Amino acid sequence: MQLITFSLFGDNPLYCVGAVENARLAKEIYPDWTARFYVAQDVPSMYLDSIEEHGGEIVHCEKKNSYDGLNWRFRPLNEPDVDFWISRDADSRLSWRERNAVDEWLGSGKTAHLLRDCHNHGYTIMAGMFGINNKLFQERYGMIDLDNENANYREADQTLLQDKLWPLIMHDHVCHDHWRNSEIVGEPTYQLGDHVHHSKAYGVGLEYYLKEGVYQQLKEIYPESQDSRPFPDHLPMEHGIFVGQIIDENNMSYDTLESLVKDSHNSNPGLFNNAAQHWNHIEFWQWMKPNGGGNIPGELEAKINSDFGSFDKFRADFIAAGATQFGSGWCWLSIKDGKLVVTKSPNAENPLIHNMKPILGCDVWEHSYYIDYQNKRPAYLENFFDKLINWEFVESNLD
Repeated sequence: MQLITFSLFGDNPLYCVGAVENARLAKEIYPDWTARFYVAQDVPSMYLDSIEEHGGEIVHCEKKNSYDGLNWRFRPLNEPDVDFWISRDADSRLSWRERNAVDEWLGSGKTAHLLRDCHNHGYTIMAGMFGINNKLFQERYGMIDLDNENANYREADQTLLQDKLWPLIMHDHVCHDHWRNSEIVGEPTYQLGDHVHHSKAYGVGLEYYLKEGVYQQLKEIYPESQDSRPFPDHLPMEHGIFVGQIIDENNMSYDTLESLVKDSHNSNPGLFNNAAQHWNHIEFWQWMKPNGGGNIPGELEAKINSDFGSFDKFRADFIAAGATQFGSGWCWLSIKDGKLVVTKSPNAENPLIHNMKPILGCDVWEHSYYIDYQNKRPAYLENFFDKLINWEFVESNLD
């Protein structure tokens, strides 16, 4: 038996809707595995029904302390009929990229698998991003108890893994770690890809709040076949949850995210900032792909040459716009009155509010590049332009 394990307690849609979505994704990404959800009594039955409809397995558990439920997902360690299991967070999305990493581990002969894909993934073992080969573990280390009924603080699961599991597998694991925490884990076994922007799966949990048209737009952040999606990450979905709650509390209705961005500009700054950053990042992920850059499609190239004089002129203008944007913001390629133009904007602002149609943008907030490039923003922009842009997607928005 091969398991993907989750803990679930409470009624927060960030986790409950996330669990349902992961049950659905598990059938596609891990068709030979079982998604098992260890759930407390306080999880609404409608979510449990949906999980089972998608083929997920429910195990009911008694919650005895504030955070003991975090450790339930570790229980397969001592089950003799389980061959492999991977622990995941309900508020993160299963992805093809992590599946590829899991497959590399399965063929490695190593007992454990560790994932890290963000600067704040600093623990030796991330509780929602690791896996165990049970047969090897039991042969090499016997049985250990990873349950803790006395867990009463949020990081109790991380501490438990650090204290009990890490000493055993510290030299017996495959680690996919972009962030090279060599002082913690030694040299990682694999490195996957160039990382520009830390993982954010925007839109998680918004089905609970937003009208269907907006949610569908947010839900399609990454194509299902896209192998470049980030590893699971449990960063809070600040923009989405804030926007959703404001819409819900004020009984608002919007057919598209674009209309929400335009309507909230100048009238509701807090709502605008979060809604606009949602739109910006949804598009940002699609403007990039592995091994991007390079030759551009003919129609787009002809339009660029016509409106800028040459592709080199456009490249220089775009990079200069991003490099000279004072403070946080974005640089853009947009359509204005039928012509392509390069602009820049501060903070969350985007060309939508100026009646332009953005077809390419780059995030120049410091968090997008500082870990890799420090204050060398032009170098970050050059790498983005030459190695990451998905020109086919850009061209698809010309119409």
